[in-house]
Amino acid sequence: TKAPTTQAPTTKAPTTLAPTTQAPTTQEPSTTTKASTTTEPSTTTAAWTPAPAPEPFTGSFSNTNGSLFLKVDFETTLAVRYTNSYSNDNVTVDVFVPSTAEGSASQSSDCLNATLVLVWRPEPHARHWTLTMVWSITDSSAPSDLCSSLGATDSDDYSYAVTAISLDYSTDSSALFPNATDPGAKFASKVDLDLFEAETDRSYECQSQTSQALASGVTALFQHMQAQAFVFQDNKDQFGEAEVCEADEESGSSVVPIVVGCVLAGLILVTLVAYFIGRWRQGKKEGYQQL
Repeated sequence: TKAPTTQAPTTKAPTTLAPTTQAPTTQEPSTTTKASTTTEPSTTTAAWTPAPAPEPFTGSFSNTNGSLFLKVDFETTLAVRYTNSYSNDNVTVDVFVPSTAEGSASQSSDCLNATLVLVWRPEPHARHWTLTMVWSITDSSAPSDLCSSLGATDSDDYSYAVTAISLDYSTDSSALFPNATDPGAKFASKVDLDLFEAETDRSYECQSQTSQALASGVTALFQHMQAQAFVFQDNKDQFGEAEVCEADEESGSSVVPIVVGCVLAGLILVTLVAYFIGRWRQGKKEGYQQL
């Protein structure tokens, strides 16, 4: 019989885990730098607006000898018709020649013609327009070379007039001719005219409007006009005696009857008022006498 085997209890030493120490994490402070934004000042361009009315162009022009041969003061409107491709309507645009137009003039070598050229832009982005007017001696009795005759103190008087007008223009400005069917450079002219006729030592004056067709759809309208060409008394820069147009004479003659009629109406009114005041005073006097 074997004696029971008794095993001694096994005792395990407790396992001690070393504490885990994590090194502290240090984060670099984040620095956010915003780029400075520089705002450019905005430039606003004012919208172009056409002139509300024509402006007078004035100018005096002398030849190389210092002799005055042309002096003008007038307003010009150019009525140009075009077709709008969007609406298919015919539209007329009024373009005014400004007082700031660049003006130049020349005289022919035989002194029989004087040419005025006006150049301007109808709006800031448009092409240049050019209006040309030619004054010519129209009297057949004038000599073939007037230069010496016109400079003499005893020179004869000869008739002169505007005999030709031309216009170089363009319809490619969207501000003036929106949706034009055929934009681009154009030309209109009229020759063999007899406008603004006067004697060589006198000026032509017409306050009323004068219209002249230059081409189909292009008309030049002149008003408040006074012009003189070729001969000036003592070469002074001033207009000679004016030859007034028929339209002004008719309008002036019609004013006289109106003025006379207004004066007569005023006299009748004053007479009636005086009559009724007299009757009223007489009635009051008779009433006092009865009392």
